[in-house]
Order: sequence, then C-alpha cells, then structure tokens
Amino acid sequence: MKTKNFFLVLLYLLFGASMVLSIVLPASERMQIVNNVGNDNLTEHPKAMGFDKNIVIDGNQDFANQFGSTGDGSFGNPFKIKNLLINNASVNGITIQNTDVYFIIENVTVMNGGLHLGFYLSNVTNGELKNNTAYSYYYGFALYDCVNNTLKGNIASYNDIGAGFALDSSENNLLIGNTASFNTQGFYLGALANNNSLTENTAIYNDHMGFYLDGSLVDSPSYNKLIGNNASYNGQDGFYLDQSFENTLTGNTANINTENGIYLCTSYLNILTGNMVENNDECGIYITRGASFSGLNILTGNIASNNNQFGIKLDSTGDKLIDNTANKNGYDGFNFFEVYYSNLTNNIASYNGENGFFFSQSVANTLTGNTASYNGYGYVGLMYSGFVVISYSENNTLTSNIATKNAMDGFGIHSNNNTITKNTANNNDNNGFSLIRSNNNTLVGNTAKSNELYGIYLRESNFNIIKQNSLLGNYEGCIKEIDCQMNIFSDNTCSNNLDPNLTILIFIIVISAIGIAAVVVVVIVKKKHH
Repeated sequence: MKTKNFFLVLLYLLFGASMVLSIVLPASERMQIVNNVGNDNLTEHPKAMGFDKNIVIDGNQDFANQFGSTGDGSFGNPFKIKNLLINNASVNGITIQNTDVYFIIENVTVMNGGLHLGFYLSNVTNGELKNNTAYSYYYGFALYDCVNNTLKGNIASYNDIGAGFALDSSENNLLIGNTASFNTQGFYLGALANNNSLTENTAIYNDHMGFYLDGSLVDSPSYNKLIGNNASYNGQDGFYLDQSFENTLTGNTANINTENGIYLCTSYLNILTGNMVENNDECGIYITRGASFSGLNILTGNIASNNNQFGIKLDSTGDKLIDNTANKNGYDGFNFFEVYYSNLTNNIASYNGENGFFFSQSVANTLTGNTASYNGYGYVGLMYSGFVVISYSENNTLTSNIATKNAMDGFGIHSNNNTITKNTANNNDNNGFSLIRSNNNTLVGNTAKSNELYGIYLRESNFNIIKQNSLLGNYEGCIKEIDCQMNIFSDNTCSNNLDPNLTILIFIIVISAIGIAAVVVVVIVKKKHH
C-alpha cells in the first residue's frame, strides 16, 4: 500500500511539473525535458512531446503543412500525427475536415476543452485514430459526415455534457476496443449513423446510457452492428435504441446498470443474439412500443438473469424469442403486456421470484417448447406459477411447454379462447392446470402428474373443452370443478391420485406389517428350537 501511494504521489508531481513547464518554456526545450523525465506518467498512453497547441486541418494539403506530421497520405504511407499533449479550453483539441487522404492520429491526449470537442472529424474518409485520450470536453470524439474511418483503443472520460464517442450522419466506420467512462453518454449514434461496426468497446460509469442509438429524426434502416461490447455500471441503460431499426446486437454484456440492460423503444426489425444482461436494477431486456410501434425483433440465445424486476419484458408486436434464458429475476422471467402475434420457442425461465412466463392483455401469441420451473418462491405468503395467461389475453396457443415444481400452478389460465395442447405440468405445489373465470378454452393432450392438488382445476369457468389429457398421481384428484357449467370432458385418463397423507399412512402400515411379520417368524422359530 505504501509503494502504491508513493507512485501516485510521484505521478501527480510529474503531471504538475509538466504543466508548469508547458507554460514557462518554449516548445523545443519543453519537448526535450518531457522526453528526459519519462512522460509515460502523464496519462495512460505515453506522450513524447509537450506540444500543446490545438490542431486544425482543412483539406488534404493541410496535413503536409502540419508541424510534426510525417507520411504522404497514401495507403502504404499515411500522414501521422503522434505523441502530443494538448490542453486548451477555448477551442477543439484536434479538428480535421474535408479530407480523403490516409492518416493516423496516435498517442495524443486532449483535455480540458469545456464546451468544445476533443477530436472532431467532419467530411473525413480513411482516417484512423488509435490510442488517444479525450478528457473533459463536450464530446470526446465526434464524427460528422464521415465514412470509412477507424477508431481503435481510444479513451474518452469525463466528457460530462455530451458523449465520449459520437457519430452523426456517418457510415461504415469501425470502432474497436475503445473505452468511454464517466461521460453523459458513452457511445452515441445519431441520425443517419448507418452501417457502423462497434466491436469490443467498453462503456462504464456513464451518467445515462452506455450505448445510445438514436434514430428519432429519420425513418430509414440503420444497419449498425454492435458485437462483443460491454455496457455496465451506467446511470440508465446499458444499450438504448430509440426509434432505431435493423440493427444487430451480438455477444454484448450489459450488467449492473441503474435501469435496463438493453432497452428498445419504438424500434423494430432488430436482432439481439447471445447477449448477457444481468443484475440490472429494472429489466434485463425491455422492448416497448413507446409512442407508436415496436416489433418484429428477433431475440435468440440471450441470457437475462438476476435482474431486480424482469428478465425479458415486452409490450410490442410480432417479435420472435428463441432459446433465451431468464433465471433468478426478482419478478417474472418473461413478462408480456399488450403483446400481439409474437412467437416464443424453447425459452427457459427458472427460479424467478414470481412467474416464469406472464401474459396480460396479450393476443394471438404462440408458445412452443418453453420450460418454466421452480418459479414463484421469491415472496413469503405469495404464490406464482410457471405460465400465466390473464386479463383479456385471448387466442393464444401453448403447445409442448413444460412447467415443473412451481410454487403455485403449472399453467394458470384466467382468460378466454386460448388453446393449450400437449403441455406437461408436473410436481407443482398447487394444480397442474388451473382455469379461473375462463371460458371457451381448449385443453387437449396435456399431462399433469404428481401435483399437490388437482391435475385440472376449474372455478367459475364455462364452455371449456377438456379432453384426452393424462392426469396421473395428483394428490387431491384428477379434475375439480367449482361453480362451472357446460364444460365438456372426454377421453381423459385418471389414475394413481393419492393424498400424500394417505400415502404416508399406507407406508407406515406396510412397514408395521413387515415388522409384525418378522416378530412372528422369530417367535415361531424359537418355539421350534425348544
């Protein structure tokens, strides 16, 4: 600890000394002194020069005129500007505009720019910014009307009005391995920022969003690709898409954000694959229609677990959810409100505080091959189920789903005109299938086994069709009706329905009988010996 404190003090002293020297000495002497003392203590990236004048390049020719630049602007020999320390609050740190030659800006630190921009590129093609740092500006790195540029390994911190990295009206740019921390936004993609690739970037401890894709001013596809990025510990959402469509988010991580891991508002035709969203204060993934429409998104293989509220929450239309996992969330694993024409296939919801899958006011959805187990044990005195369909949720189809060991029912239906076929509800603490104030539903070919109460329970439910179901070993009985009329039952199989207390009693009797028989045998054998 003493050694660590010593080096921290040394770092501060060297940094302060360099600032003083930058004021009192000319550039040539300043460069020599900084080189001699070992300037790698100034920032995370070493700076070999103490040159602190801002740079403005307007047009290709300005590179050749720029003091300290090398190269000729070709692909094989790009212009290079390297190893600068710029500290200027009155203007942008580096401005480059109207160029299409190849260039590299490397190992440059700009700082204390206030309401200006750290690195500003406008109408620029073929640029590369790598291992640079922007500290305390409006935007750290800003690209406007730029094409085919690369930003790699840069750091943007404490740009606390705008964003660390901002792209607007810019296409086909690559951002890889950059870090944005303690900014208002981490990475911001604004209007007409299309076909950009953001790969393995990190956005942490930003005031609002880690990654913000804002398509609110346009009505055209974005086609941005976000792959392997990390957005954690941000003040709002990890990834926020607002009126943005046809983007791809793959293999990203969004953990421990104050709101949601991934939030889509009025966004559609996006693909979310293999993302991990855990321990967020609200939802892992939340898709909402906002002011108009969200839908037609595809979610595949995402993991949304240990979030304080919901794993995956939707109020949208026509989404497809395949092979997603939502475990150990505070409320429901999957929560759907006013969701229409969506398909859920082979998803898993386990150990959630409330329900595995919950549908309210949702119509014409299809659930196939999903699994809900061990849900509903999160709150003392309250019980929840594997699958719940309530409140005007009609014309939904549930097929080949499995609900096991949930705190209440395997399937709880509290609505009308739904079709439940070939599902399995085993070992749940209440009923396998429960219909309460539910009419005109069809239950065909389902299995309910070893549930604590009934295989199928109906209360105040009428005109339902219950046929060809297998009801095995449910402790209170096969089917129970209370205040129902005109339900149709046919070809259901009922067997081995034993009360658990009766089962225990039978076990005791059998053991006792065996014991008595053993005693009798011993007595008879002894008598024969005598």
